Amino acid sequence: MSIRYVALFVLMLPLFVNAGEDEVSPVINNDISECVSLDISKPYPYKNLTLIDMSIDVKKVIGYCGCKSAMANIRIDGILDENFAVKESRKIALVTSFDNTINNIQKENMTLDIRCGSY
Repeated sequence: MSIRYVALFVLMLPLFVNAGEDEVSPVINNDISECVSLDISKPYPYKNLTLIDMSIDVKKVIGYCGCKSAMANIRIDGILDENFAVKESRKIALVTSFDNTINNIQKENMTLDIRCGSY
């Protein structure tokens, strides 16, 4: 192995070492964090999919945060844009890739918002 190949490998090593760390780290906007918390797992393969588990934990009655109701919005560009009411604690598995050989979701492409649905 020539010195060129070794130098090229050493220069490219950070690309491979960090490739899996920042794949999916969603942007989380939680306006009612006093009442609702989020916990998100690291991506994991399931059959031919790449999934993330999201746990929504309702810690206090939504009214304590000044809301009559709470809404969550999950956006993954090109895959999902879903709104749902937050009434109770629950777990959700989110699909981040339909082919786990392709990591096409970047952290900028995934947003989770939790906010008051009505005041």
